[in-house]
Amino acid sequence: MIEAEKQGDTAGEIYKAYLSRAQYPLWVQDSLRTMIGLVSKLPPNIVIESTLLQEFIANATNDGFGLKQLFIRICLELLVFGRCGLLVDVDSNGVPYFALYDALSIINWKENSIGGRKDLKLFVLVEQFDNSEDEFGHNMIIS
Repeated sequence: MIEAEKQGDTAGEIYKAYLSRAQYPLWVQDSLRTMIGLVSKLPPNIVIESTLLQEFIANATNDGFGLKQLFIRICLELLVFGRCGLLVDVDSNGVPYFALYDALSIINWKENSIGGRKDLKLFVLVEQFDNSEDEFGHNMIIS
């Protein structure tokens, strides 16, 4: 990128050409699939003592998956991007769920360091919402 800046590449053409020449061997994808297979082979030990939270074992996400599938999804995001976002939200019926955000959806964040502990101060997400009146429409709003 330093060489591109020296040449005045404001449109990013040099970087785009670099990306088009980059090679992504198939063994990287295969190794990722293998690692996820190894993670999913040994189920996580989930212990929830509260009777109020027992429902999370079978239904923890907004699309109806349980904690084991959420664990696999988190592992996949960590292997691919090295980070992900996990947010607890409440649906329109007042039922809590975990919302998983990939690294590319988290566009900004700030932390406070208090006594060696990092507390999240600001968290900015990019989300897509269906804005279609028709059930077969594909109008999406990005916010």
